[in-house]
Amino acid sequence: MEKVLENLYWDLVNSREVSGYINNVLENIQNEAENFSPTWHALGFVHCKLYENESGTLRIHIWPEWERDKSEQVHKIHDHIFSISSYVVCGSVTNKNYSLFESDASCESSFQLYRVKYESNGSSLAPCEEFFQPVVDQEKLVQKGNIYCIDRGVFHELSVNEFELTATFVATHNHDVKDPKMLGNRDNALNITRKKVNFPTHEWKALLKQIQTGEC
Repeated sequence: MEKVLENLYWDLVNSREVSGYINNVLENIQNEAENFSPTWHALGFVHCKLYENESGTLRIHIWPEWERDKSEQVHKIHDHIFSISSYVVCGSVTNKNYSLFESDASCESSFQLYRVKYESNGSSLAPCEEFFQPVVDQEKLVQKGNIYCIDRGVFHELSVNEFELTATFVATHNHDVKDPKMLGNRDNALNITRKKVNFPTHEWKALLKQIQTGEC
Protein backbone atom coordinates (compact mmCIF):
# COMPACT_ATOMS: atom_id res chain seq x y z
CA MET A 1 0.00 0.00 0.00
CA GLU A 2 2.66 2.53 1.04
CA LYS A 3 4.73 1.80 -2.09
CA VAL A 4 1.69 2.41 -4.31
CA LEU A 5 1.09 5.77 -2.63
CA GLU A 6 4.78 6.68 -2.79
CA ASN A 7 4.84 5.99 -6.54
CA LEU A 8 1.76 8.15 -7.06
CA TYR A 9 3.30 10.95 -5.00
CA TRP A 10 6.48 11.12 -7.09
CA ASP A 11 4.65 10.70 -10.40
CA LEU A 12 2.43 13.68 -9.54
CA VAL A 13 5.36 15.82 -8.38
CA ASN A 14 7.07 15.11 -11.71
CA SER A 15 3.84 15.49 -13.74
CA ARG A 16 4.03 11.96 -15.10
CA GLU A 17 1.10 9.98 -16.47
CA VAL A 18 -0.83 8.24 -13.68
CA SER A 19 -4.21 7.35 -15.18
CA GLY A 20 -3.15 3.76 -15.91
CA TYR A 21 -3.02 2.78 -12.25
CA ILE A 22 -5.30 5.27 -10.46
CA ASN A 23 -8.03 2.65 -10.14
CA ASN A 24 -5.58 0.36 -8.33
CA VAL A 25 -4.66 3.20 -5.94
CA LEU A 26 -8.33 3.85 -5.19
CA GLU A 27 -8.96 0.15 -4.58
CA ASN A 28 -6.07 0.01 -2.11
CA ILE A 29 -7.36 3.06 -0.23
CA GLN A 30 -10.88 1.64 -0.16
CA ASN A 31 -9.63 -1.66 1.26
CA GLU A 32 -7.90 0.19 4.11
CA ALA A 33 -10.44 3.00 4.49
CA GLU A 34 -10.72 2.60 8.26
CA ASN A 35 -7.00 3.36 8.68
CA PHE A 36 -7.44 6.94 7.50
CA SER A 37 -8.89 10.02 9.21
CA PRO A 38 -10.86 12.18 6.76
CA THR A 39 -12.13 15.59 7.86
CA TRP A 40 -14.12 18.45 6.41
CA HIS A 41 -11.72 21.17 5.24
CA ALA A 42 -12.74 24.78 5.88
CA LEU A 43 -12.61 25.40 2.11
CA GLY A 44 -15.49 23.02 1.50
CA PHE A 45 -14.14 19.56 0.67
CA VAL A 46 -13.37 16.30 2.45
CA HIS A 47 -9.63 16.16 3.09
CA CYS A 48 -7.48 13.17 3.98
CA LYS A 49 -3.72 12.72 4.19
CA LEU A 50 -2.72 9.39 2.65
CA TYR A 51 1.07 9.43 2.65
CA GLU A 52 3.97 11.56 3.88
CA ASN A 53 7.72 11.70 3.29
CA GLU A 54 10.50 14.24 3.83
CA SER A 55 9.51 16.13 0.67
CA GLY A 56 5.78 16.49 1.26
CA THR A 57 2.42 14.77 1.46
CA LEU A 58 -0.10 12.97 -0.71
CA ARG A 59 -3.74 13.80 -0.02
CA ILE A 60 -7.15 13.17 -1.49
CA HIS A 61 -9.72 15.95 -1.72
CA ILE A 62 -13.36 15.07 -2.34
CA TRP A 63 -16.31 17.37 -3.02
CA PRO A 64 -19.45 15.25 -2.50
CA GLU A 65 -22.51 16.02 -4.60
CA TRP A 66 -24.58 18.71 -2.86
CA GLU A 67 -23.19 18.02 0.62
CA ARG A 68 -21.09 20.68 2.37
CA ASP A 69 -20.27 21.28 6.04
CA LYS A 70 -21.95 24.23 7.75
CA SER A 71 -18.56 25.63 8.87
CA GLU A 72 -17.31 26.05 5.29
CA GLN A 73 -15.70 29.46 4.75
CA VAL A 74 -17.42 31.95 2.47
CA HIS A 75 -14.15 33.44 1.18
CA LYS A 76 -11.76 31.00 -0.46
CA ILE A 77 -8.85 32.93 -2.03
CA HIS A 78 -5.71 31.61 -0.33
CA ASP A 79 -2.08 30.68 -0.83
CA HIS A 80 -0.01 27.64 0.16
CA ILE A 81 3.33 27.25 1.89
CA PHE A 82 4.16 24.52 -0.63
CA SER A 83 3.76 23.82 -4.33
CA ILE A 84 1.07 21.37 -5.37
CA SER A 85 0.54 18.95 -8.24
CA SER A 86 -3.04 17.67 -8.47
CA TYR A 87 -4.67 14.96 -10.57
CA VAL A 88 -8.41 15.17 -11.20
CA VAL A 89 -9.79 11.69 -10.55
CA CYS A 90 -13.42 12.52 -11.33
CA GLY A 91 -15.49 15.58 -12.06
CA SER A 92 -13.70 18.81 -12.91
CA VAL A 93 -12.26 21.84 -11.12
CA THR A 94 -11.85 25.46 -12.12
CA ASN A 95 -8.73 27.12 -10.76
CA LYS A 96 -8.27 30.89 -10.64
CA ASN A 97 -4.86 32.44 -9.86
CA TYR A 98 -4.83 35.98 -8.49
CA SER A 99 -2.55 38.98 -8.15
CA LEU A 100 -3.12 41.13 -5.04
CA PHE A 101 -3.05 44.92 -5.16
CA GLU A 102 -2.74 46.97 -1.98
CA SER A 103 -5.89 48.73 -0.86
CA ASP A 104 -7.43 49.96 2.40
CA ALA A 105 -10.30 49.05 4.68
CA SER A 106 -12.53 51.83 3.34
CA CYS A 107 -12.65 50.29 -0.14
CA GLU A 108 -15.77 48.11 -0.45
CA SER A 109 -14.14 45.74 -2.96
CA SER A 110 -11.11 45.09 -0.75
CA PHE A 111 -10.40 42.07 1.44
CA GLN A 112 -8.35 41.76 4.61
CA LEU A 113 -5.37 39.41 4.71
CA TYR A 114 -5.52 36.67 7.36
CA ARG A 115 -2.79 34.38 8.70
CA VAL A 116 -3.94 30.74 8.88
CA LYS A 117 -2.93 28.51 11.78
CA TYR A 118 -3.56 24.75 11.60
CA GLU A 119 -3.58 22.85 14.88
CA SER A 120 -4.49 19.32 15.96
CA ASN A 121 -8.02 20.31 17.01
CA GLY A 122 -8.83 22.75 14.21
CA SER A 123 -7.68 26.01 12.65
CA SER A 124 -7.78 29.75 13.20
CA LEU A 125 -7.61 32.91 11.11
CA ALA A 126 -5.71 35.90 12.50
CA PRO A 127 -6.42 39.29 10.84
CA CYS A 128 -3.28 41.06 9.60
CA GLU A 129 -4.79 44.55 9.15
CA GLU A 130 -3.51 44.54 5.57
CA PHE A 131 -5.98 45.06 2.72
CA PHE A 132 -5.92 44.00 -0.91
CA GLN A 133 -7.97 43.80 -4.06
CA PRO A 134 -7.59 40.48 -5.89
CA VAL A 135 -7.44 40.45 -9.70
CA VAL A 136 -7.66 37.22 -11.71
CA ASP A 137 -4.42 36.44 -13.56
CA GLN A 138 -5.41 33.08 -14.97
CA GLU A 139 -8.51 30.89 -15.04
CA LYS A 140 -8.40 27.25 -16.12
CA LEU A 141 -10.94 24.43 -16.23
CA VAL A 142 -9.26 21.08 -15.47
CA GLN A 143 -11.16 17.95 -16.49
CA LYS A 144 -10.98 14.37 -15.26
CA GLY A 145 -7.66 12.68 -16.11
CA ASN A 146 -5.55 15.86 -16.13
CA ILE A 147 -2.92 17.31 -13.79
CA TYR A 148 -2.71 20.96 -12.73
CA CYS A 149 0.08 22.61 -10.73
CA ILE A 150 0.16 25.65 -8.44
CA ASP A 151 3.41 27.18 -7.20
CA ARG A 152 4.05 27.98 -3.57
CA GLY A 153 2.87 31.46 -2.57
CA VAL A 154 0.39 31.93 -5.43
CA PHE A 155 -3.03 33.11 -4.31
CA HIS A 156 -5.73 31.00 -5.92
CA GLU A 157 -9.28 29.74 -5.59
CA LEU A 158 -10.85 26.43 -6.66
CA SER A 159 -14.48 25.90 -7.60
CA VAL A 160 -16.39 22.77 -8.57
CA ASN A 161 -19.80 21.89 -9.95
CA GLU A 162 -21.98 21.14 -6.90
CA PHE A 163 -24.09 18.78 -9.01
CA GLU A 164 -21.28 16.28 -9.54
CA LEU A 165 -18.91 14.31 -7.34
CA THR A 166 -15.38 15.65 -7.74
CA ALA A 167 -12.12 14.21 -6.39
CA THR A 168 -8.43 15.03 -6.75
CA PHE A 169 -5.16 13.50 -5.59
CA VAL A 170 -2.85 16.27 -4.35
CA ALA A 171 0.93 16.01 -3.93
CA THR A 172 2.63 18.79 -1.93
CA HIS A 173 6.33 19.62 -2.25
CA ASN A 174 8.78 22.53 -1.94
CA HIS A 175 7.51 23.28 1.57
CA ASP A 176 8.21 26.47 3.52
CA VAL A 177 7.87 26.99 7.29
CA LYS A 178 5.80 30.21 7.37
CA ASP A 179 2.03 30.38 7.85
CA PRO A 180 -0.30 30.29 4.85
CA LYS A 181 -2.59 33.26 4.22
CA MET A 182 -6.04 33.90 2.85
CA LEU A 183 -8.36 36.80 2.08
CA GLY A 184 -11.49 37.45 4.13
CA ASN A 185 -13.86 39.98 5.63
CA ARG A 186 -12.26 43.42 5.69
CA ASP A 187 -14.17 44.59 8.79
CA ASN A 188 -13.16 41.86 11.21
CA ALA A 189 -10.58 42.55 13.96
CA LEU A 190 -10.83 39.29 15.91
CA ASN A 191 -9.35 35.84 15.49
CA ILE A 192 -11.72 33.35 13.85
CA THR A 193 -11.51 29.77 15.11
CA ARG A 194 -12.89 26.58 13.58
CA LYS A 195 -12.92 23.20 15.29
CA LYS A 196 -11.92 20.06 13.41
CA VAL A 197 -14.93 18.37 11.79
CA ASN A 198 -14.46 14.63 11.30
CA PHE A 199 -16.06 13.00 8.27
CA PRO A 200 -18.07 9.83 9.06
CA THR A 201 -16.26 6.57 8.24
CA HIS A 202 -19.26 4.95 6.57
CA GLU A 203 -19.71 7.95 4.27
CA TRP A 204 -15.97 7.97 3.54
CA LYS A 205 -16.14 4.33 2.45
CA ALA A 206 -19.18 5.00 0.28
CA LEU A 207 -17.49 7.95 -1.45
CA LEU A 208 -14.34 5.94 -2.14
CA LYS A 209 -16.40 3.13 -3.65
CA GLN A 210 -18.34 5.57 -5.80
CA ILE A 211 -15.10 7.11 -7.10
CA GLN A 212 -13.36 3.75 -7.57
CA THR A 213 -16.24 2.27 -9.56
CA GLY A 214 -16.49 5.31 -11.78
CA GLU A 215 -19.90 6.46 -10.56
CA CYS A 216 -18.97 10.10 -11.00
